[in-house]
Amino acid sequence: RDFLRPVRRVWLMMLSQAGMVQRDIWPASAAVIVVGYFFALVSGEAGALRFFAPLMAAACISIIYGPDFDPALEVSLATPTSPWQILLARLTLVFLYGLALGLAASLALLPFFPGLVLGELITGWLAPMAFLSALALMLSLPLGSQNAIAIAYILWISQYLLRGAAGGALQLPASFPALERSLQFYLAFWNNSPLLVVFSFLFVLAALCLTCIKKEQFLRTA
Repeated sequence: RDFLRPVRRVWLMMLSQAGMVQRDIWPASAAVIVVGYFFALVSGEAGALRFFAPLMAAACISIIYGPDFDPALEVSLATPTSPWQILLARLTLVFLYGLALGLAASLALLPFFPGLVLGELITGWLAPMAFLSALALMLSLPLGSQNAIAIAYILWISQYLLRGAAGGALQLPASFPALERSLQFYLAFWNNSPLLVVFSFLFVLAALCLTCIKKEQFLRTA
């Protein structure tokens, strides 16, 4: 039974943090996915779900940790529990919830899109969702949640504006080859799932390190 002890500890940690997460996250996440689902039905494009899922995750995960959204944060920092464990537990809860919503919406689209490849649809929004939420989480610690959400949204929406303005392909003057290559790379980056996942892990690691640094600073000033 000893090998189950870490599993029980993780489970208890997640249960304890479930009540500390902002309650508005749960209905707000569901509402955004529902909007994305019906938008996909109305537009006739199942891939429309790809636009909404990362936006939902970035906004929700950026507010899971910090004094603005956690009145008991100072108490938590004063306990022996490591802040990175608290953050990781909350991140896991909220991301898995968003993942479940996205999967449910993807499955619910199948009856209306007979030729839809479920795997392609899921990978289309899962990697960007992981990247954007990890980025927003990391930025929220030093910059605050509102700034983190704004930056994440600008980066995400800008690619759609660029694609729309160029009709899916950038056509810049020949005198700006460096700019054209940069923009082409930027657009291709969002379709590179392995690279998005790698950066997601790096951003989460950076966020965990920042929480430990903040605790050290708190203990020095306490």
